[in-house]
Amino acid sequence: MPSVDDRIRAGLRHNMPPQPNIHLVCDGVVAGARQRRARLRLTLAGVAAAAVAMAGVATAHPWADEDARTTLPNAERGVIVIPIPQSTTEALEGRWTVWSWVDFSRLAATVRRAGLGQWVAGLHGELPADRMKLRLEFRQGYLDLTQTDSDTGISRVVDHRLARLGDHRMVLAFDDGRPGVTVYRWKVQGDTLRFRFAWTSQKSHDGVPGAVSQRALYTTVAFHRVR
Repeated sequence: MPSVDDRIRAGLRHNMPPQPNIHLVCDGVVAGARQRRARLRLTLAGVAAAAVAMAGVATAHPWADEDARTTLPNAERGVIVIPIPQSTTEALEGRWTVWSWVDFSRLAATVRRAGLGQWVAGLHGELPADRMKLRLEFRQGYLDLTQTDSDTGISRVVDHRLARLGDHRMVLAFDDGRPGVTVYRWKVQGDTLRFRFAWTSQKSHDGVPGAVSQRALYTTVAFHRVR
């Protein structure tokens, strides 16, 4: 997989007119971008520590009956850019899918149980399908969640994140500089994977809180490993 620096260089060479010493120009741009990433970097170790503290260190089992309902950490107050990690998804690496079609009404029920029912219509606007299948792919530190519409057969990635797994917790973050992280508890039994929402500092999108889609997409149904 090409590094961020390699992708920047390729983009510059594609878009810039030919000129002498273009490699020096590319190196300068790459160095500047690397410095900006370094200034904004928040290590995932710190985020994971905050997640443990908020979810309740005293609870030994990762599937406590109650979600963490405390004030979000200071990370919400500033821009979070988590550096592109080396592979941090080994425990779940590969593809996971939902075998049967999922009605949107099940996603809506998940949201209502969390007390977020006023945003169900907004969620349907983000996920305009009455029946769907969901597929997860963990690959080299990234997670892609794909939705397939039963009516059209069209598949699209509805969530693309950096992912960090550890201590039965998963931390998701954007890789493009957008603020906000989301934390889940996860559990595998045999070939079945389930998530439980912990907390998020993801901002609202079109007036819909980030917790709405994150709860609906990841915690409504179980996922099964694709062999």
